[in-house]
Amino acid sequence: MGQILIGAVGSLVATVVVLLTRLAFYKVYDMFPARALFKGIVGSEKSCLVFVLRMTDLERKGEFLGLLPTYAVATQQPRFERRQLIPYVNSTSETTSVAYVLNVLGSAGRAENIQLAYVDKDFDKWDAPMFILGGSVKATRAFETCNPYFTFRVDRFVLTSTGESYVPKTADHDMGLLQKMINPSTNLPVWVAMGWRGAGTIAATYALTRWWKELGFLYGSKPFGMLLEMNDADGWQQFRIVRFQPEAARLRKIVHPLAWYRLRRTLPQASLREGQGLH
Repeated sequence: MGQILIGAVGSLVATVVVLLTRLAFYKVYDMFPARALFKGIVGSEKSCLVFVLRMTDLERKGEFLGLLPTYAVATQQPRFERRQLIPYVNSTSETTSVAYVLNVLGSAGRAENIQLAYVDKDFDKWDAPMFILGGSVKATRAFETCNPYFTFRVDRFVLTSTGESYVPKTADHDMGLLQKMINPSTNLPVWVAMGWRGAGTIAATYALTRWWKELGFLYGSKPFGMLLEMNDADGWQQFRIVRFQPEAARLRKIVHPLAWYRLRRTLPQASLREGQGLH
């Protein structure tokens, strides 16, 4: 009886050790792409800024109408509730994107000292790691100073090294750009997530939450750009990658083949045509 009890306890201890060892392995495994991809953010106490563009009403009344839920199926007309003394509002796309950025930073191990910043109020702040969400003069300035792989010019995304233009295939498509740059003045990361329209901005931040480990394995602490497209009818969750820049190093693809496969398989074969618009 004693031998049976010792054997059972030994088996239980061995199982616990295996589970704890496995858990520790995955914790360490996850830490490497987080520390590399978010270098200057994860493991740092320096403030991290998340930039959005705030909007106001031209008449300066500070009055907005909030939609109320419709309780009865027969009720066809929307119901509103007046909100007053509200100086600024943010777009749904950028608010959703902020949530995704906070989500991925929390998953990567950074949950404190992350500050919401505004393009008009904090435009001159460049001495911190940052995320710039949506197209704005802040994003434009980052493109001008941080050596981007992709930029946005008037009505199209442009690959800076060749001048190639990328635009939605049809009016029912949207595009998004997820790009990591390095500020040459501070050596800190400047992330830009922006879309042709609002859905493209959300898709760019959603791509980060979905693939940050793969991006960490393939690019480490280096800058990169990733251009996305999606059909509005399918939603921004069903995006595909149009172009990586630069392509991941051969050695990293060999060492992390699964990460490369997961990203590579989303590349579409269809070409893009010219279009217009940005939000």
